Amino acid sequence: MRNAGKYRKRIDIYKITKSKDAGGFPVEVETLVLSPYAEIKTTKGFTLIVNNTGQEKAFTRFVFRYPQTPVTYDMVVKYGGKVYNIEYINNVDEAFEELELQCKEVTHYGTV
Repeated sequence: MRNAGKYRKRIDIYKITKSKDAGGFPVEVETLVLSPYAEIKTTKGFTLIVNNTGQEKAFTRFVFRYPQTPVTYDMVVKYGGKVYNIEYINNVDEAFEELELQCKEVTHYGTV
């Protein structure tokens, strides 16, 4: 049994689809897919220094209860005014109880 108290932060997961506006210009349309509570962990600065890597290698880990709605790589996570691309999706221990997303912060995003 999982400790539900560790899921303290609300995140939003959006599906991004490409479309065209009334003028025929390409636009990205965001559709909210999930808003779960999650446990969030970032890569510690010390770990980055020891491994001689830069901030571009830093991942943020989001873990939440396994959803009925599938999460795919063409989705983004929004949390704390930041947008994250999903780099890795993991069904923790193949138990269908928790889903882990390893995400990278997006530095330039059109519709934040």
